[in-house]
Amino acid sequence: LVVDLGDDAAVWQSQNGYALATTDTMVEGVHFRPEWTTWRELGWKALATNVSDVAAMGGHAEHALVTLGVSREAEVESLQELYHGLSDCARAFEVAVVGGDVVASEQTFVTIALYGSVPTDATGVPGVLRRSGAKPGELIAVTGHLGDSAGGLRSFQMGYALTPAVADLRLAHNRPQPRAAIGARLFAAGVRCALDVSDGLAGDLRHVTRQGRVGARIWAERLPASEALHHTFPSEWSYLALHGGEDYELLFTAAPEVVECVTDVAAQLGGVPVTTIGEILPGPCGEVLLVDLNGTERPLNRGGYDHLA
Repeated sequence: LVVDLGDDAAVWQSQNGYALATTDTMVEGVHFRPEWTTWRELGWKALATNVSDVAAMGGHAEHALVTLGVSREAEVESLQELYHGLSDCARAFEVAVVGGDVVASEQTFVTIALYGSVPTDATGVPGVLRRSGAKPGELIAVTGHLGDSAGGLRSFQMGYALTPAVADLRLAHNRPQPRAAIGARLFAAGVRCALDVSDGLAGDLRHVTRQGRVGARIWAERLPASEALHHTFPSEWSYLALHGGEDYELLFTAAPEVVECVTDVAAQLGGVPVTTIGEILPGPCGEVLLVDLNGTERPLNRGGYDHLA
């Protein structure tokens, strides 16, 4: 076993190299609401969240098992739409759905187990990205934009009218785009520490500092937020970017020249932006400092999503 508990996926040595596995569950009323998410969107998102975990480990997603829990009154057409969404995502990221199970449940849920592989370098070392790999002096960088998914969720909760900006935010919430192609190239570029932003930047960065026994400083003015988020939530955008969650962007640390290399790679892979938002400090262990929009430095509260709250 190469990687067990504490990262985005487990990794172990097999006869044919290094294998990888992750699993995730989406539960009605906890992770989605039927009035806000279509069945097809649910199918896409359920698989996409797992693909994102594999990308954060530097692996390639290959085979998926799907367990679906639905009420006995569920319409066949709805289930077909869910599986269409799964198929859409599977085709987009070259994943084969090879089996699963269907059970009766009062609440709808989807559990996916995703299996894949991790490439090795020329010496046979597996190209695994770890949460514990951050080193003092490295920069902190993130792909894409932060806060859009949370903005989409907030717009549902507050009953916002469907403007083009709100539509973009809701699409980010219901149909996330995992950075699989970028994740598969991070190790070769020189990155050793990465994870996906699923529970919110503040909380996920704290995983990095605790497991790496380092500290971190980030600047609010550098947070990459979309025009749609700025326009829809002009006074809340920075909070949503810091604490929202479900962005499924890649957060990584690396030397400046490595971040520059990743920026070039991402530009070639569809023009995904890469933004440097901070730096890794020697300590204190687990502490994350925020330089806010007023220039004041303060400890950053964890915030974000708590699975057991």
